[in-house]
Amino acid sequence: MIGYKATDMNGCCRGFKFEVGKTYTKDTPKENLECCTDNVFHFCRELFAIEKESNYKLSESRLFEVIAGDFVKSGDKYGTNSLTILREIEGDEKLELINSGDCNSGNRNSGDWNSGDCNSGNRNSGDWNSGDWNSGDCNSGDCNSGDCNSGDCNSGNRNSGNRNSGNRNSGDRNSGDCNSGDCNSGDCNSGNRNSGNRNSGNRNSGDRNSGNR
Repeated sequence: MIGYKATDMNGCCRGFKFEVGKTYTKDTPKENLECCTDNVFHFCRELFAIEKESNYKLSESRLFEVIAGDFVKSGDKYGTNSLTILREIEGDEKLELINSGDCNSGNRNSGDWNSGDCNSGNRNSGDWNSGDWNSGDCNSGDCNSGDCNSGDCNSGNRNSGNRNSGNRNSGDRNSGDCNSGDCNSGDCNSGNRNSGNRNSGNRNSGDRNSGNR
């Protein structure tokens, strides 16, 4: 199996120093392999699983492409009794894979003004961003465009905050259904000046409202 291994900047991990072109082995039979022990060498099948499964940050580590022998799996972490270091991922290739900082273009960047998916920061374009003014889905922050955002001025569904456009928003002046707050347009809103049915509050337009006018 081909995968990826991270080390510190000296090429060391758990007492071993790894070098390109060498094979490292453990005297551990396949049936006794166990992750998170000293009986195996650890690696990940996907590069970005390294930060999830270890304390290594990709931008602050040396990264190697490896071939594993017998292996076991725990989550996204693998353990093997034989690990061959094929090559090191470095230079422009490494930077393109794991951009960290501001104004990056790509996926899974950490920082601001990134273009792509899974970015952490502000004003990102894409999905699953954390921050403000993101464009996409499942963003956390304000002024996002998309669905499942948390914050204010979002456009989409299931937003939490104010002035959202869509359904099942929590806040004020939402447009859609099942909103909680004031000045909503739609059905099943809770608050005042809603337009629709089954609203709770005052000056609603529709049926089965609780309140006045």
